[in-house]
Amino acid sequence: MTIVELKEIIDLNADAAEAGSLQAQGQVIEAQTEIDRLEALERAEFGATREELTDFSMLTEDDMSEEEWRSEERNWGVEGEDA
Repeated sequence: MTIVELKEIIDLNADAAEAGSLQAQGQVIEAQTEIDRLEALERAEFGATREELTDFSMLTEDDMSEEEWRSEERNWGVEGEDA
């Protein structure tokens, strides 16, 4: 099961778990435990989780302008050509 699917299980069972359903609480606990296990495996393999590796919120304006420049450089000359 993927982390996204596990988060969906948590979302589906959260209200019932908070209302006291033992079955829903078990589902939430099991799903969160599996998410923790999968994230630990990702950290061991890649040094960070997939979510952490794709979080660009820490980029500064300079970083973003550098990314735009690289993007323009990669596409240089392509815009004027007929496809």
